[in-house]
Amino acid sequence: MGDEFYQVDQMLGSICNINEKNVYNLFNADLKSIEPVAGKITTDFSKAIGASGLHVNSYNIDTGGIKLTFYVGGAYKEDCYINTSNLIAECRTCSIKTGEDNFEYIAVLTSFDVKETGIEYYNEVVLTFSAIKRLPMETKIFDGCNGVFKNRGSIESGARITITPKSDMESITVNGITINNLSANLPFIIDGLVGEIMCSGVNRFLDTDLVDFPKVQSGENIIEVSSTNAKVEISFYPTFIV
Repeated sequence: MGDEFYQVDQMLGSICNINEKNVYNLFNADLKSIEPVAGKITTDFSKAIGASGLHVNSYNIDTGGIKLTFYVGGAYKEDCYINTSNLIAECRTCSIKTGEDNFEYIAVLTSFDVKETGIEYYNEVVLTFSAIKRLPMETKIFDGCNGVFKNRGSIESGARITITPKSDMESITVNGITINNLSANLPFIIDGLVGEIMCSGVNRFLDTDLVDFPKVQSGENIIEVSSTNAKVEISFYPTFIV
């Protein structure tokens, strides 16, 4: 009876890919719901004496996370629990994307709960994550010019700056970062997404005066380049509080 029920089973919830794997196909995990988990704002402020205002010393946002609820099945009870266990293991650190929208979550599993549904053979599995919510990467290109671009995200995010000179250059400055010893047509990458500076697979940190890796702010951003002799690309993920 278990085999017959399992074979005619059909997905009822949205498509859910974890680490780019379809969890329904892999673990017979049917997404029931996705809910936001409350974030937290930590502030340090004081009231301005003699004035109608506040002095804000620091303002930090914890973006919270998400809670996914699945029905996880199997042909037999043992299969059901194997699928449940493997789903949880896959989710320890992961990327999550559902068929409901274009957002992606970069997530760490913080808790899980498993309950039998009373239906043979299905568990209800609730997974809670601390997560960053983002849209697919966007790249803005400035070919030998300054410019302005918009970040649709609601908070700042790391950025990757790629400088491709049209001829050999002694130096160039991009948004206050000076890069030395550039070769024609070889992309020089300052990668604030992973924290490295590379050109042709070689670490080139010492050829810059970098203090902090680049970021893009929510809303309007300005790109300033000291030379027209290079193409500059800014890549980033629009990132959101909720």
